[in-house]
Amino acid sequence: MLSIVLILAVVFSSFEGYHYFSLLKENAELVAEHSILRREFSDLNEAYLELKAKHEALVGSFSKLREELLELNISLEALNRRYLELLVNYTDLSNNYNSLSRSYQELLGRYEEMRDDYGRILRAFNEPLPYKLKPTISELSYWLKYEDNTDKIAYEDPNFVCGDFAVMLSQHAKLKNWDMGIVLVSGHDSKNHRFNHVFNAILCREGIVYVEPQTDDVFWYGNHERIVEGLWYEFPGYGLIYVEIYIEVVLYE
Repeated sequence: MLSIVLILAVVFSSFEGYHYFSLLKENAELVAEHSILRREFSDLNEAYLELKAKHEALVGSFSKLREELLELNISLEALNRRYLELLVNYTDLSNNYNSLSRSYQELLGRYEEMRDDYGRILRAFNEPLPYKLKPTISELSYWLKYEDNTDKIAYEDPNFVCGDFAVMLSQHAKLKNWDMGIVLVSGHDSKNHRFNHVFNAILCREGIVYVEPQTDDVFWYGNHERIVEGLWYEFPGYGLIYVEIYIEVVLYE
């Protein structure tokens, strides 16, 4: 009986010893695994802290970028408003440019016409007639009424008087190759008031006629006879005048 107990005791003791060593081994394994887990936890914690720091930095950058985005949106709205204003101004300027361009073209055309007219007037003043034409009285009257504007000039003594009117009308007629002369009459009226006047004369197809350049009146005497000294003549706007002196200042043919 005793031996059985002793055998059981030895067996139990051996079992406990084995279990103890097994537990020690398991404990060592667990300690090693715990150490590995602690290192992994430490590494993960460091990674987490790094990620947290990066996240906080990204959050800061995101907030800054969002603020910049808001500022850029505000700037964009301001630029859009400015663009619309400039677009309106550009449209107005474009319309003004087109209008000015049309005006310029019109002025250029008028300049070309005026330059041509100036050239013709310059030749009329400085060159003799290349050839002479005789108008009819009807053609002369139409030209005076509808084309020539000498009579529209205001009489201003002494700056622009009868002689100036006559010279200007003579030069204008020269542009049509009409040989228009200038004559002077000196005399008196029926009340013995002095009469001194300069006007124009021209040979039309019907004969000689006289022109009052200030009023465009066309008149003639008898069978288109020239005025002579020592006779009475009816002058448009003045009445009967006794001619004492008659001078052809600018000859005509």
